[in-house]
Amino acid sequence: MNTGLAFRSLLTKLPRAASWLSRVSLLVLSAALTIGCGGGDSGAGGSGLEAESSGSGEAASIKSYSAADLPEVGEPLRAMDVGRLVISAPTGWTPVGNQPKALVWLCPGEPTELPRIVVNSIPAPVSGFDRVDETNGARFCSKLLVALDRLKGSMVEFPKPLLIGNIVWSRHVRLAKVGDGRAAIQSLQTVRGGRLYSIDLYVKVDGDGDTAYQNAIKKHRDMGYAVAASATFPKDEGGSAPSEEMPAEEMPAEETPAETPAEGSETPAEPAAE
Repeated sequence: MNTGLAFRSLLTKLPRAASWLSRVSLLVLSAALTIGCGGGDSGAGGSGLEAESSGSGEAASIKSYSAADLPEVGEPLRAMDVGRLVISAPTGWTPVGNQPKALVWLCPGEPTELPRIVVNSIPAPVSGFDRVDETNGARFCSKLLVALDRLKGSMVEFPKPLLIGNIVWSRHVRLAKVGDGRAAIQSLQTVRGGRLYSIDLYVKVDGDGDTAYQNAIKKHRDMGYAVAASATFPKDEGGSAPSEEMPAEEMPAEETPAETPAEGSETPAEPAAE
C-alpha cells in the first residue's frame, strides 16, 4: 500500500523535475555561449606592446618607444655627415669629436672607458631603401643581416625593427673584444638618402653567459635609444641644421679602441629586454 502511494507520488513529480532540469540546462548553455563570445575582448584591453603584437601587418609587430619616456638629451650638436644628420647627446654625456671612422663619440666619463656611444654613417650596404619605416622595417632587417654576414658569428641578438621616436631602426646586439676587455654592442641602424646611420652603444661585460651581457646592455640601453630618438635628417626632411657644434673634447687617434668580434653562438639568444 505504502509502496504504491510512493510510486504514484513520484510519477506526479516527474514532469516538474524534467521541466526544472531543462531550465538548468538552458541556463548553463546560455552562460557558455556568453563566455565564448566575449572571451576575445580580454585581449583588446591589454598593454600597448601586447596590442602591437596582436595586430595584423608588419607595422603592428614593431615595438615602439616614445622620446618622452627616454632619458633627457641636451641641445642638438652641429650637423654631421655633410649636414645630413643632427643628434643630441644624453644629459651628462660629452661629445668627443675628431675620431677616425666615426662621426662622434658620446661619453659619460673618460673617452677611453666604457660605456660609450659611437655614431657613424657609411653608404648603405643594402639597396631598395631610401628610408626605413613601419612598412619595410622587417624586410630591411632581413637584408641587413645578410649584408652584415661577417658579424653574424658574434651576434647574440639578430636585427629586429624598433620604432624609436618617429624613426624605425634595426637593432642587434653583438659581442666583441675592445682593448683588453669584453664588450657588448647594441647597434641601432637606419637608412636615409642612401646612407646607413649607426648608433652603437658599447658597454663592458663582466662574466660569461647571456645574463652578463643582457644586464650590461640593459643598464645603459635607453641612452642609445635617446640618441636615436633625437636624430633628425635636415637634408632629407627639408629643414635647417644648427650651425655651431657643442664643445667637444678631442682624443688622440691612437687611443681609438679596436673592435675584434668575440666568439659567439651562430644562434642568438632571445632578447631579454629591448
